[in-house]
Amino acid sequence: MVQVHGASAEAFGEPRPLAQELVNEKNNNIVVVVVVGDAAATTTAEAAMTTTAEEAATTTAPAPAPAPVPQVPLTLPDKSLPVRKLYYERDLAGFSNVRLQFESMVAITAAFRRELVIAPPTPLAHVENATFQEFDAYSKDALGKVIQFSMGQEQSCPPHALKLKSNLAIADLWRDPDQDQDWCFGMWESRVQHFECLPHMSDGDYARMAWAVFNGLQFNQNVIEDSRRALHLMGLQPGHYIAAHIRRGDFQNVEPQVVRSGVEFDQVLNEYVKGMPLLVITDALPGDQLFQEITAHSKATHVVFPSMPLPRPANTLHDALMDVLFAAQASDFFGTPASTFTNTISLLRTKICICLERSRHDMEPSFLQFSSVKTAEVEGGRSASGARFLQRQYWFKSNITYDQPNNFSATGGQCWGSVTNFIHLHPENSSAPLECPLLVK
Repeated sequence: MVQVHGASAEAFGEPRPLAQELVNEKNNNIVVVVVVGDAAATTTAEAAMTTTAEEAATTTAPAPAPAPVPQVPLTLPDKSLPVRKLYYERDLAGFSNVRLQFESMVAITAAFRRELVIAPPTPLAHVENATFQEFDAYSKDALGKVIQFSMGQEQSCPPHALKLKSNLAIADLWRDPDQDQDWCFGMWESRVQHFECLPHMSDGDYARMAWAVFNGLQFNQNVIEDSRRALHLMGLQPGHYIAAHIRRGDFQNVEPQVVRSGVEFDQVLNEYVKGMPLLVITDALPGDQLFQEITAHSKATHVVFPSMPLPRPANTLHDALMDVLFAAQASDFFGTPASTFTNTISLLRTKICICLERSRHDMEPSFLQFSSVKTAEVEGGRSASGARFLQRQYWFKSNITYDQPNNFSATGGQCWGSVTNFIHLHPENSSAPLECPLLVK
């Protein structure tokens, strides 16, 4: 018998052949170990389990064992032990950068089974006169099912907490900080950190972190319902239109290599949009020729810019979340390289893909077509390896290399430019239960 706190194998119902694998895994508390099937098993036990050929011939075959029930990963604190807290100083950038940081906070809280202290509201960039707290976007109920959390009063690290001195991209959280203290992660040490690139974690840690982020960070249901109603008003149906995110704004100065004219974008999009509506998410300002150029040269049945026809406030958090959901529910999606907003859309599409692959095998094959992320060519171009998505995912061509999590060459150990793949939750790797409110039906 094995009693384990925090072991990924038992949490996900995955067998491990030797007890030593459990002993070697961090954060495990082994109480009793008996290794069944190990070479070290006692000959007495082997003899007791041995039957002769004659006995086997007359013995009725046992009934098939029932299929294992998927177990919930161990991410909530052990109530029999003191619960240590995790504080953080929220990033002051836009929503998608804040998302990256908060995903890592949730992931670390789950891996170490701590209590996350949610920072009070702080300013949010790219929206008008806004302050932000994570529950403005995410469901409290969903988060409470995967980690323990409380609401904090301080925007900075409290004096009693141990403040991490290293950047999360290089920190060894199992070795360096005192495990018996409350922790706090400063803004600069934790901003734009992709949770799938947190170093020095075991496969079990990554599995628990992926499960907590996947299930715990669900958009509030009212926003999802608003997006479906808005799509209906625009004459669009989830899974039956093409979407593109075209970043303008500050990218015209900081990433000019990805800025193109509407004519050039249409040269890419027209290969895919024939007979389909095209929805374009952009922060282009009124007067930008992008609107007229894409509309004039597109071969789509019609082109929709959500920021223009809908009677909704501009530059609000709700506005941004709606745009993310519009693009996430498209059949094909074209994203802007180096944009964390594009990566937020891609994350949701990855979740939809995994949910479809798990539960909707009866759907039409064309709707379940998966392919690698590749570059959409404006001129020349190359392919890039990537995760699976609902139908297809493309990048508008640039000179930026897009690497997957755990490959640090593109954006360093933070991996902020990587697409979240939730590989530990793919059906072939896990049967842990998943929440799928965004499933395209």
